[in-house]
Amino acid sequence: MSNLPPTPSLERTVPLESGLLHLKVSKAEMPLDDLCGFASRRNRKRGFLFVSKVLGRHIPVRPGVMSGVHEALARQIPADLPGPVLFVGLAETAVALGHGVRDQFAALNGREDTLFLHTSRYRLDRPVLVEFLEEHSHAPSHILYQPSSPELLHLLQTARSLVLVDDEASTGKTFINLTRALTPTMRKLERVVTAVITDWRAPQLRAAFRQAMPVDALTVALLEGEYQFAPGAFGD
Repeated sequence: MSNLPPTPSLERTVPLESGLLHLKVSKAEMPLDDLCGFASRRNRKRGFLFVSKVLGRHIPVRPGVMSGVHEALARQIPADLPGPVLFVGLAETAVALGHGVRDQFAALNGREDTLFLHTSRYRLDRPVLVEFLEEHSHAPSHILYQPSSPELLHLLQTARSLVLVDDEASTGKTFINLTRALTPTMRKLERVVTAVITDWRAPQLRAAFRQAMPVDALTVALLEGEYQFAPGAFGD
């Protein structure tokens, strides 16, 4: 299910040092070139990167543009999600994005029953809530630490909705892994929303994703499409 308006289909082939990236955009709230660029990387699992232009992390961006992206994603999240609602931003790229989407969701809907956490790649001297994998990443391990106060921990444990935020989705496996890891703690969980700037999963992958999730799941994005990658010598 998608809230995005129809848009003329856009197809493009992006030549990279690591191979050829073929893109097809089916729906978009913002133009592709406003949202992301593309880069090569030396990784046998995936030899390319979608490089966001609106995160404010890798490429400079005006704060107003970032805030607009946060609001646009928050407006697509159902206002009546059963609460409490836990928002999780995936490290490292979606920490600020997740926080911003949560803040906009709470402000737009007058919600005071939300909690934001973010994952980490680093080992800290703190109680670990869950660990899970981002399988295609060069640094696949993620850690989610427990909230620092009993009140926040109780809010998490009683949360009925979970919003997972990342800059892009290409398989959805990371979202599945995190949700499955959290369900033993979040025993009241009813709904999951995945919020991304660009969603590159083909329709059959989105359908398989919903079937693999342990609870009812909805995806929101600013752009939907699909891709194929033909590795070259650089990626071998």
